[in-house]
Amino acid sequence: MDRKTEKLLSDFRDADQLSADEVRARLAARERYPAEFLAARQRQASVERDEVDRASARDAWLRAGGVPKEFDREWESISTAAKKQAMLQQEQAAHDRAWRITREGF
Repeated sequence: MDRKTEKLLSDFRDADQLSADEVRARLAARERYPAEFLAARQRQASVERDEVDRASARDAWLRAGGVPKEFDREWESISTAAKKQAMLQQEQAAHDRAWRITREGF
């Protein structure tokens, strides 16, 4: 897959912002490479979630009286801690679900 095709697969602009030829090329690339398109869409969704999470964390930081420049320095540790907490919650939920299934089986 060439660079042009990769660009077409990761182009998520609205169709009304593109010419008819660009829309056709984008759709053809997505039909030829559905797995790569799905991966590009998942990456885009992840970036958007990270942006929303960062904005929400920044708002909470400022409401709590934090300094904006300090937030930029602390974001990496805040993000890592939040992701770790989310993983622990998912792990606990999976454990609880497995335990519940086991109890219901006996």
